[in-house]
Amino acid sequence: MNAKYYIILTGFILFISFPIINSVTSILPDVSSSENRKLKSFPKLDKYRIATINKTLEDYFTDHISIRNRMIRLYNQLNIFVFRSSPVSIKAIVGQNGWYFMSGQEIRTYTGTELFTEEELAEFKNELFRRKKIIEENGAQFLFAIAPNKSNIYPEFMPQHIVKANDEGYGKQLLHYLQKNNFPVIDLYTPLVNAKAERELYFKTDNHWNNYGAFVASNVILKQFEKIDPNVKALDLSEYKIKTVSEKPGNIAKMFSIENEITETNYIPTREKGFVSRQIKTNKYKATEGFAYKNEYEFTSEINNDSLPVVLFIRDSFGEKPFPYIAEQCKKCVCIFDGWQYGLNLEIIKAEKPNIVLLMVIESNLKDVMKNQRLENSH
Repeated sequence: MNAKYYIILTGFILFISFPIINSVTSILPDVSSSENRKLKSFPKLDKYRIATINKTLEDYFTDHISIRNRMIRLYNQLNIFVFRSSPVSIKAIVGQNGWYFMSGQEIRTYTGTELFTEEELAEFKNELFRRKKIIEENGAQFLFAIAPNKSNIYPEFMPQHIVKANDEGYGKQLLHYLQKNNFPVIDLYTPLVNAKAERELYFKTDNHWNNYGAFVASNVILKQFEKIDPNVKALDLSEYKIKTVSEKPGNIAKMFSIENEITETNYIPTREKGFVSRQIKTNKYKATEGFAYKNEYEFTSEINNDSLPVVLFIRDSFGEKPFPYIAEQCKKCVCIFDGWQYGLNLEIIKAEKPNIVLLMVIESNLKDVMKNQRLENSH
């Protein structure tokens, strides 16, 4: 055997042995994990049978092998920056021009492959009218808004291999159905599509709208408030300076483990005189059982202006950024993130006595509204 063979053999042995050597010597420190799960713990051997102990130990060592996270990041970066493909396509996909999108249900709202049946549309409509009746009996008006998925506002950046089966997903389908049946649903699709020529409305590396997109949506909502209470006025953009801010990338970039390689741009409408409303800490209401973000369950803002309405805003994660802008035209705005339950929250309605109740649901979660309602009805 020649020297070249021994060099290659030695190099190969060092390569496959490096994680073990590194675990002892720490030559190359690992990086933090971006996985949204708890890593496997070392098993208690006395609790496992011989038949399963090998798999259990394998899972543990796979999770804790030296430089594991570095190798995952390298794999992800090669896929995204070199091959332009998603390393976690079951969760997110790589779009065009640096735009990333969630997959799963968000893609199905884009392709139109899972429209509501006529029975589901009627069920949804009847449930909203049921809530409207209860809310009006408690002295308030009820409004419903669908927050569009990013792919339906920026279809031009979707991967070319993802083809629409229908011109509208089930978000627009429900919107048009409710409009035909005279339910007070707020159309956010049209204003957002019209506004995107001005500047970006959604984050490239996250599935949520940015502050400017939230501002546009808030003003559409406030114009609907004005139809109920003429004292409410849409926000005057001329009073706001649009700050361009570089931020850490969003949730999709973290899924791809590229949050240290790129940045995100946000456009933040900031009132030069400062916000009129002030956020207060009340913690009056108990968070939904099992909800991981208990500190986000309730936000409340107030203004010393009795002529403005009291508003109860039932939201999901898309409601966080519009909340401060909507609150600018509310005597009191109570914002509830009820763990994606999208419930009526009658006990809060009775306690707060709002003039307006706003329910806003991200498009991809629309089918969860009725799923949760069926569960509630079955108890």
